[in-house]
Amino acid sequence: MRFSLASPVFRVLFLAVIAALLPVRPFAQPDGLAQRVAQLESQVAALTAVLQYVHVEEGFLNDLTGPHFIIEGANVHVRSGSGDTRDGCEVTPAMISADSAT
Repeated sequence: MRFSLASPVFRVLFLAVIAALLPVRPFAQPDGLAQRVAQLESQVAALTAVLQYVHVEEGFLNDLTGPHFIIEGANVHVRSGSGDTRDGCEVTPAMISADSAT
């Protein structure tokens, strides 16, 4: 039986032999990609841990129109950033606690 180089059978056999001879390599990731993905996953986990205490409510709440930024289950500290309680800032630093004993 003779095969012509242009025959479909020859083409299939030729490609099968070439494919069998080629080395199989796993997909190579660009340098640093795995490290960057790990960093981003760590950041997402940290933000998720913080955001578990935060949600937004639409509509009215205590006769105020929303949206309302709600923090539950955590103490909230508001600071001017100067490190001084009398820094000339119009806003008085405040500490809001969920503990009704304080």
